[in-house]
Amino acid sequence: MSTSEWRAEKSANLIKEICHVLLRAKTANGSTLPDSIAISRSDLGGLLWNATKLYCDAHEEASPDRESTWSPEFPDFLLDHPERCEDSLRIVADPDFRDPYYDRPMDAGIIPDLSPAEGCGLELHQQGVLVVCSDSLRGLAVKLSETGIAPEEYLKVRNSFLELKELPRLGESMEVLPGWQIRTAPAE
Repeated sequence: MSTSEWRAEKSANLIKEICHVLLRAKTANGSTLPDSIAISRSDLGGLLWNATKLYCDAHEEASPDRESTWSPEFPDFLLDHPERCEDSLRIVADPDFRDPYYDRPMDAGIIPDLSPAEGCGLELHQQGVLVVCSDSLRGLAVKLSETGIAPEEYLKVRNSFLELKELPRLGESMEVLPGWQIRTAPAE
């Protein structure tokens, strides 16, 4: 369950992204805000990422038995199908809705359920700095999505997981993207 600090952080991210879009529009228009603003898919993707997280979190908090109403596919879906926004929000608000994103098998195009040997864990490093730890590849993806990483970067890293057939051996690491490595380490 989220905390007020988490909601404040996500709200602040959303506000900052909106201000960034407005600042870029002002800069492109000689320091004044034009009547119409050109916005990129990337700009809107970042806004939808945080907004959908906040929306789903609010519904999960309202019904303590609910969980997993959000996935990284939700903002992408809205980018591709904005005309289905109201229907999508209504579906998420339904008390029986649960997004099966992390439950789907590999053949559905989702992260393989790879786990290291017993007594070991996985670490995800960026440029040699530990970012998140988990006991499975899916767990790394979930935890990475909660770090506040830019949506585009998250999707690149997550999508690199789709190609993995095996994990590195204990004490070894493998590069999944330039600058990103997965390492198998003894569990603490």
